[in-house]
Amino acid sequence: MMKQRITYLDTTKALLIALVVIGHVLQYANPEYNILPYTLAQAFIYSFLMSAFFLLSGLLFDTACWKARTWGTFLLRRTRTLLVPYLFFEALAALYKALILREITIPEGLYRMVTLRCNVGADWFLPALFLASVLFFALTRYTGKPVWIAAAVLCFCGLPFFPRGHWWGLCFRGLLGFAFMILGNVLRDLLTRCKGWYAAAAFLLTAASGAVCFRLGWANDFYDCVLKAPALFALSGVCGLYFMMAVARKLHGKWLQAIGENTLVIMGTHQLVLYTIPSNSSVLWIVGALLLIAAVEAAVIYMTNRFCPALIGKPRKNT
Repeated sequence: MMKQRITYLDTTKALLIALVVIGHVLQYANPEYNILPYTLAQAFIYSFLMSAFFLLSGLLFDTACWKARTWGTFLLRRTRTLLVPYLFFEALAALYKALILREITIPEGLYRMVTLRCNVGADWFLPALFLASVLFFALTRYTGKPVWIAAAVLCFCGLPFFPRGHWWGLCFRGLLGFAFMILGNVLRDLLTRCKGWYAAAAFLLTAASGAVCFRLGWANDFYDCVLKAPALFALSGVCGLYFMMAVARKLHGKWLQAIGENTLVIMGTHQLVLYTIPSNSSVLWIVGALLLIAAVEAAVIYMTNRFCPALIGKPRKNT
């Protein structure tokens, strides 16, 4: 049973990271958000995508296990699995953008890395997840579930009024991720109970909440630190993850599991391909960009797993 559970959760991660790549490709194909089919796809994807990653992290957080561990053990593990990969992907991006693309200097790249301004836009997720995990670990060690729920509600209600600025933005992402981690853990039983009509209803609710926010201009975005409709963002995140998990249960294949196991590698490197190639709005360009990213990521995943697994948060070589 445990093996089956791990398999479909890895497949869920694979589906989510595929949507991350598709979303970024659509951003390059439709930077002005003026091509309606692309814009609608982007609105649907981003209505739940990044919140689903934090929900899934909360769902997978074994509170009973971690309560018996020390702060040192927890911080060491999270540093190895999140901060070390962040530094690796950022250093790789700084070198690539300085030596190949000639867009920045190496000192500029290092500055962006250490100040968490990110040489690769998607890398914001790693320090945000680190902060969210630390907060959630503290909450699970010292409080009970009623306090967790209160903390999540407080974050959703308070973050729309959060101060602006770079460092405040980092806190915003971590706190919003923390709130979604709480939801994922509290709703674990619901999210892992798959029924066909539940999944269909979840899809419709995700699409409806995303459409309402799009139509009324209620932006909800981790990266831009905007939260205009907290309730709808929470609803679409939970329903979107439920739907993706239901789809994942129907899909099988070791290649999907491998993609899920290497989500962070894809997250931290796929945008380098988009930084390199000239953008275009045609469907042919979108398909070509996706195929090119798939080919590059296959090579990157093999090389990092084969030669430097510790730098991507893995304890041993995994070919």
